[in-house]
Amino acid sequence: MIMSDVISAGNPEYNLLTFSWDLIDVCQYKCSYCSAMNFNVKRFLTNPELKTAWRDVIKKLKLKSIRMPFAVEILGGEPTLHPDIDQIINSLCEVDNCIQIDLITNLAKPVKFYKQFNNPKNSKLAIEASFHPEYDVDGYKNKVVELNNCEHITIYPNINLPTDKHAWPVTLDLIAYLQDNDVKVGLNFLQDVQQGEIGSWTSSYPEEFWDVFEEHLTPLGYKRSQSDGTKQQAMLFLKSHAGSTTIDIPYQFINGTSKRLSEAEINRFDLRRFEGWNCRAMMYHIDMSGNIKHHCTGEDIPAYKLNKTNLTCSVICPLERCDCDTKFLYVKSK
Repeated sequence: MIMSDVISAGNPEYNLLTFSWDLIDVCQYKCSYCSAMNFNVKRFLTNPELKTAWRDVIKKLKLKSIRMPFAVEILGGEPTLHPDIDQIINSLCEVDNCIQIDLITNLAKPVKFYKQFNNPKNSKLAIEASFHPEYDVDGYKNKVVELNNCEHITIYPNINLPTDKHAWPVTLDLIAYLQDNDVKVGLNFLQDVQQGEIGSWTSSYPEEFWDVFEEHLTPLGYKRSQSDGTKQQAMLFLKSHAGSTTIDIPYQFINGTSKRLSEAEINRFDLRRFEGWNCRAMMYHIDMSGNIKHHCTGEDIPAYKLNKTNLTCSVICPLERCDCDTKFLYVKSK
């Protein structure tokens, strides 16, 4: 499979907005491959206005003009280091159109911190726990299993798949351990980090990787359940929290054939280069100051533009490559 043979891609039934919120630029870790390495410069610690900017974001997300369901990814840095993280999550849970909240965390805090969310009012919240093989493996896996046994906590371990073969054994052992403990496991492919103030990083999976991890790079068929019928319908085409390899995306080829590709196939054959294509990209970035921009084009989205028409319009892709799996879902055509 080669990119020049592709004429369209994406799931036409995927209709969920995503707000990707960089809440704080501080982290306990310094992973060599960190996608936020050039963002984590600790401005949050010296600017008091950044600590309260989240309140204005909540006001914007409550606007009735949005008129459609959306998800919020809470990112950083490490978002659990924000002093008001519990209030932020509680406030998001009260926003009617917000149907999904993903707390992207390295799970470095004590397990009792995460257990504060073990109550029914946080039903929209999913703790998406990123595994970093350069840090505390045993602490990570034990916390995941303990939190998975909590009645009202939804946790999804998101295993970063290392390009360094020296980290493969510990990663494979972790996947097996979690599966043996009935934990749904997600897998994440590392992406390139462009040169910035701190540095850069290039993702390059050797051919051997695909053989070593082959058994894990197939769809798991897991879908997050919802008790409410309306939410269940709205969630049908969300990215599955069972992990990146569970999504499969329709691709159309120049010879008239169509095929549903897994994220593993998309990354392995680099079928994610859509620069210049027409794309219904529905992901928006919220910075620490509370400003909202289109995630792909960088266009500013002031409050008066936060409506369904503006938020779902197509754009001409300016990116060399899609930089996250959610973007694979958006409908694209030459």
